[in-house]
Amino acid sequence: MAATAVAEGETAMPRDRAFTMEVSETDHNAELEVIARSPIDQTVEYEIEIQGSSHARHRGKTSLQAGAESTLSKFKVSFADSWCARLTVREQDLAPYEVEAGTCSGGAPADA
Repeated sequence: MAATAVAEGETAMPRDRAFTMEVSETDHNAELEVIARSPIDQTVEYEIEIQGSSHARHRGKTSLQAGAESTLSKFKVSFADSWCARLTVREQDLAPYEVEAGTCSGGAPADA
């Protein structure tokens, strides 16, 4: 599964995919926002896993309307040296894909 990385202050969304992850990082905190903008009406499933000073996981399934923007999740994570957020998405007509932010490595979020 291919992953797209997101740098601080950037938004990642390949043109043919509905999900973005917006990131804002300050000192030892990162704020993440999962946003969906689908070009078609579809039902999607997603899971976000965040590792920093603590660990969080959120799963969701929702119906998206073509052209409508929706904020699906917001997170704030504190960290000492590093953090990782990995968003896995299953859209209707696409192979599952991932969007990563922070200092992710390998198959699981990096340890703080």
